[in-house]
Amino acid sequence: MYKFRSFIEAEISRWPARLIWIIIFLLMVPVFFVSKSVFTVLAQKTDPDKKIVRKMNFPNSHTKEPMEILEVRSNGKVIQLDKEFTDDVWLQDFTIKFKNVSGKTITFIYMVLVFPETAQASEPIGIPTSHPVIYGLFPSRQATGAIGMKLLENNKVDEITLSAKSFDTLKTLLGKRRDMSLLSTAELHTVSVDFEDGMRWSAGDLFRPDPASPGKYTVVKENE
Repeated sequence: MYKFRSFIEAEISRWPARLIWIIIFLLMVPVFFVSKSVFTVLAQKTDPDKKIVRKMNFPNSHTKEPMEILEVRSNGKVIQLDKEFTDDVWLQDFTIKFKNVSGKTITFIYMVLVFPETAQASEPIGIPTSHPVIYGLFPSRQATGAIGMKLLENNKVDEITLSAKSFDTLKTLLGKRRDMSLLSTAELHTVSVDFEDGMRWSAGDLFRPDPASPGKYTVVKENE
């Protein structure tokens, strides 16, 4: 787990500063916009079996999200995003079936599940627990021949599944704050999508590699 976290941190260090601040903002949203009393109500829900997975979008996006979600499954059952469902072991075998609608070939998708009910002012500084859901290889590994390379052409369909190992890691991580079975809400964020031509979509914007700084990106302006 430590090696994986270090690898994630190294990859994030390659992203533009603007993108990193967007991600931090996403994680801090529950702290600034949801009052402590709301968290108390969530923690005291009378029916802990009622769950919901909310799809978080970017209302001021300049470009549409490059993937269209066709189906979501939790513990073998099809669920509807943004609608409550009942599940004993939710998010086990969590699967997202999606279609590439970007017009490009997708090589990598980085999504995160965020659990707002775990945000407490002291644990740590109110940032909720989050966990990655990844499709393909990080761009820095795509030229190494490592297992897991993806080339999803435009209009093609594929799936992302939270592996059994990742699910166990998620349960352990959440368990440091609250038992996973007592949580009712997960937020699904699409952080970034990378393409075969080197471009990257993130938070509603399209980025291109910066020729002056290898490994860095610059935002594509609306009129370009």
